[in-house]
Amino acid sequence: MKITKEFRGVPNGEIYPVTFQPGDECPPELEATARHFGALAEDGPPTREALDGVLAMLPDGHTDSDYVVRSLRSHFGDLFTDDDEKFVRELVKAPAKKPSDGLKVEDLKAALAAKNIEIPEGMTLKADLAALLDGAA
Repeated sequence: MKITKEFRGVPNGEIYPVTFQPGDECPPELEATARHFGALAEDGPPTREALDGVLAMLPDGHTDSDYVVRSLRSHFGDLFTDDDEKFVRELVKAPAKKPSDGLKVEDLKAALAAKNIEIPEGMTLKADLAALLDGAA
């Protein structure tokens, strides 16, 4: 099937996303995802089979269930049922908040001190301090 709008995906055998342009052939393994994003030429109206294909791929990297529900409802209309919405909301979850989220370097150091976690000598990078704090949680 042909791509109808720009779409990014990771084909089998690749490790990095590829940007497909309108007119490109869609790899079979990416058809359901391309269809989900409205980037795949359809030969007719959306089908229950197509919706089931998209649902089978979830969470597919998605972390915002509201976005997925709106997108599927918009594309599939009445085919997307309340049971489908419940299914999506059970599978698509926001990532768990980490103790280091939103903290600056000084805040990270204070949080580590409060937990009696010694900062290794020479450790100054925010990412390293955050990993140390998150690893202690």
